Amino acid sequence: MHRKVIVIGGGPAGLAATHRLMELAPELEVELYEASDRLGGLLQTTVEDGFVIERGPEAFLRDKPAALELASRLGLLSRIIGTEEARSGALIAVRGELRPIPRGFSLIAPADPTALFESRILSKAAAARVLMERLALPLAAEDVSVGELVRSRLGEELLDRLAQPIVSGIYGGDAYRISVRASIPRFYELAKTGSLIHGLQRTAQSADADAKGARYSLFMSFDEGMEVLPKALASRIGERATLGRKVEAIERHGRSFAISVGGSERRLADAVILAIPGARAARLLQPLDRIAASQLAAVEHGSAAAVTLIFRKDRIPELGRFGFVVPAIEGRPILAATYSSAKWKHRAPEGYEIVRAFLGGPRFSRLHELDDASLITIARREIRELAKIDVAPERTYVDRYPCSMPRYAPFHLRRVAAIKARLRELPGLYVVGTALDGVGVPDAIRRGEEAAFSVLTTLLPDRFS
Repeated sequence: MHRKVIVIGGGPAGLAATHRLMELAPELEVELYEASDRLGGLLQTTVEDGFVIERGPEAFLRDKPAALELASRLGLLSRIIGTEEARSGALIAVRGELRPIPRGFSLIAPADPTALFESRILSKAAAARVLMERLALPLAAEDVSVGELVRSRLGEELLDRLAQPIVSGIYGGDAYRISVRASIPRFYELAKTGSLIHGLQRTAQSADADAKGARYSLFMSFDEGMEVLPKALASRIGERATLGRKVEAIERHGRSFAISVGGSERRLADAVILAIPGARAARLLQPLDRIAASQLAAVEHGSAAAVTLIFRKDRIPELGRFGFVVPAIEGRPILAATYSSAKWKHRAPEGYEIVRAFLGGPRFSRLHELDDASLITIARREIRELAKIDVAPERTYVDRYPCSMPRYAPFHLRRVAAIKARLRELPGLYVVGTALDGVGVPDAIRRGEEAAFSVLTTLLPDRFS
């Protein structure tokens, strides 16, 4: 029997889903529709004149296997690179000055609390307060916000000065509106056993005991940037992908689905994978299930902008680390900055450095709406005042990410469970996207491939179960 699957969205999840369907069931008719004029979603790289400029995410995590496994199947393993460990580590803004993040500090908590005394980031009283966390009882709550957990366990000063800026660099939101269980589940599991500090120390000891041979970088990328991955997928998918055609509506058509494309064309499919941002997915889902659509639309998203500045190396101070983060308590419109040419090999020609400033945050949530010139002015001011780079850049690039950073509120997993329960009443329709779970590239790939396998178990149950 002739079976057709339509994938909506050409970002990492949609590409991974389409590719997996083609790999495992080449007899299926698979079509991918992308509203823009390119595939890859936020994964975009500009390569010109010896520069490799990321326009979206610059890395993926090694400890989440989906990206590495896909790269292996695509023959890309030889093109994967790790960070430059010689300049590893990050800085944090403290009353207008950049200081090293204390050794052993992991996202929201320290493995070595004594390092806090040496760092001079916290007051002595606040650093002493952290030591008491080793006596913490196991977390009993079903979920808790990052702000509540850190403040109650480690104190408000550590929350404001260390945990908040690092977490906001990922989610761009208020720590009191971000779920520990949905956003950083590792720390939820540690808290359930008792002390976060003791848990991090056990994890570090286990990692040291298990390590054999070289210790590879936690963050990985590709030799010519992250767009290497979607380009490889696009070459495999070929003409099955249609660009510049927006899906306007999805309707039930018996046991199948009718897809309206570009306002005039109507396509029928036995299964549909929605791999687009949550708000757009909710609009398409609305006629099929209003409750699921409203739950999906209710997931908050933050916005940000990035300004990339190219400097002559001999005109600026030495960039000794990978970059810096900025606490909201500093009152600045900059969230963080990455020194891309320090972090990765061959990102800039000899004699140049790349500095990428990320602007936004809860107090500056509409900053991305400013014009390019205004954003460049703000970025240059922040980099001048914090990194002491007081020269004009040789080149600039501006990127905006409106409503692109999902924020999983406390009890987000209840919402996800409710959405999935409603979707089970629509067999053949699958929603994958950062609004539900996981904000990184490996998570997007995993979700897309899981959706593909769900399609196969539905359409070809004799072969897949």
